[in-house]
Amino acid sequence: VRKGVTPTPVTLAIGDGANDVPMIQEAQVGVGISGREGKQAVNSADFGIAQFRFLQRLLLVHGRWNYRRACKFTLYSFWKNAVLVLLMFYYNFVSGYAGTSLFENWVRASYNVVLGVPIIAVGVFDRDVSAKDALENPELYNTGRQGLDLNAMKLIETLLSAAIHSMVVLCMMYFTLPHFISNGAGDFYTFGTSVFAWLIMTMNYRVAFLTTTWNSISLLSLAASFVMFAVFLLLYCFVDWRLRVLSAWMYWVPVHMFTTPVFWIGCFVAPALATVIDIFKAYLLLEFFPDKRDLILERASAKCLKDEDILPCARERVGLPRTPLPAFPATPSLEPTLSSTSFVFDHPEGPVRGLDSLRTADPTSGDTSLADAADGGDAGKRKGYAPSTTGDLEGGRQETQPNRPNGSSFAQQDLPSWQFVLTWRKTLAISAIVGTLLLVFGGALIGAAPSPTQQLQLQYDGPAPQHSGLQVDSNSSCVIEGRGQSTACHFRVTVKHDMSPPIKVDFVIDPFFQNHPSYLESFSFSELTGSVGDVQPSKHCKLGSEVNASGFRLFPCGLQANSLFNDTFTLRDGKTGELLHLGTDGIAWQSDLRRFENPQGYPHRLHDFSWLFQRFPTVIPKL
Repeated sequence: VRKGVTPTPVTLAIGDGANDVPMIQEAQVGVGISGREGKQAVNSADFGIAQFRFLQRLLLVHGRWNYRRACKFTLYSFWKNAVLVLLMFYYNFVSGYAGTSLFENWVRASYNVVLGVPIIAVGVFDRDVSAKDALENPELYNTGRQGLDLNAMKLIETLLSAAIHSMVVLCMMYFTLPHFISNGAGDFYTFGTSVFAWLIMTMNYRVAFLTTTWNSISLLSLAASFVMFAVFLLLYCFVDWRLRVLSAWMYWVPVHMFTTPVFWIGCFVAPALATVIDIFKAYLLLEFFPDKRDLILERASAKCLKDEDILPCARERVGLPRTPLPAFPATPSLEPTLSSTSFVFDHPEGPVRGLDSLRTADPTSGDTSLADAADGGDAGKRKGYAPSTTGDLEGGRQETQPNRPNGSSFAQQDLPSWQFVLTWRKTLAISAIVGTLLLVFGGALIGAAPSPTQQLQLQYDGPAPQHSGLQVDSNSSCVIEGRGQSTACHFRVTVKHDMSPPIKVDFVIDPFFQNHPSYLESFSFSELTGSVGDVQPSKHCKLGSEVNASGFRLFPCGLQANSLFNDTFTLRDGKTGELLHLGTDGIAWQSDLRRFENPQGYPHRLHDFSWLFQRFPTVIPKL
């Protein structure tokens, strides 16, 4: 069938006997029928059914549902990983092309674990149209036959969407970095983890956008993703012994992240902007390029809005019949049973019908032991076929319950659910809500600012300064004459606005990169915590950061401890020349002050060591 046909078709083979096994195995999809010829066909097939008529529901309903779920799962996997990689790619342009990831290694490793649960729920439970609509509109099956949901154009569209969403997060990074720096949270680990948290929010929003049918498990899966991320941060960033083994600098990072107001604003703004972009695009496609599925969803939604009795329509939308099934009269001697029949596989849209619903007043109705025995002998004697007693019938005879398919709402995918159908009213409402909230957050951020902020930008080593925000003497210059020499630079600054004390002064060098992998890995955590250890320095300290020119051991060793920026700053009153006091409180995190300390005997008992206060006397005092 497949030879000589272009493009190569996807074939399905169905059979019920051993002679059909080669055909079933050769086809891409094999379906076996369990019948009088045994189980060989079923054991060799991808799917097994009890009767040939069940093939209609297997293909048009479950086959189509699973195709669309698999396509959503696949495209989302490409999408979320593309956004992550693009953000790390953008970071290279502002990090000196050092090749360092924006996110800490173990934080980045949690990405697919944290985001795996919500999309799995979509891949298991999501459905765009009901089984009833799928059976009444068999042309919907062409979506899978023609590969409309997973092809080259869909992949290109997904990657373009990933690029747009990554640009949204990039803009958040660019505009919020100064706020992180002013709050003492602009370090590599805190800022990177904050961006990662925004990424988690945006990715979970995307799952919600892809979900057509919502049920309790869909909501729980999204909540589980956030809980998993919170538990990961709790275990990774607050357990000291884990940090000693994995990453010492992640200690208490979430505290500094959560105490930065702009972080919480970013948690809302990033997914909100993505929502507006996606919904606007989806509405344009729905309005001008609708497909058959969109028309069916719109018709079903409008039908519910116009239905006088909302209850029958609501029952139909969640997969139940518009009216409950009529109750069959039961004899007083019958006990209720949980047994169900294989009829559930071909029941159009109703709930699982148990044996009680098929019985008549005849007390022997519903007894399937004879049919079970005809299928292969005594059901109770066959291997793996254990009947269970469910009740007493007339005459003292007991009814048995053979192994039947699970008839629960979970197994039959009949959980109570709700569908979100996009309309122009919902598009307008969502856009208005998002816009209003953005204005509220923006106003709150401006109102919460304690005092005006002014920025001075200078050319640190050049013939003339470049500045903005303040008035600076244009004749001033700051040129370093030679390596190892000191230069004094004087600038006259005029503050345009009154600033209420205390006034915070931040000094930031840009570009000044300390994110090279060899730099980040060159430190000794044991030495930073006051442990001298062996005579030899730590193996993590790179060559050149172990001993000085006189042969004294550098303590602590490593590039991080021995590349201190040692410029000093003083402020004077421009009119009186009085020296203004610059406080140093709050420069270091309290969590680091509790962990790091000098070794015992510092500095007199250890004579063969070169200490930080000796190497940087103008910056580090002798404590």
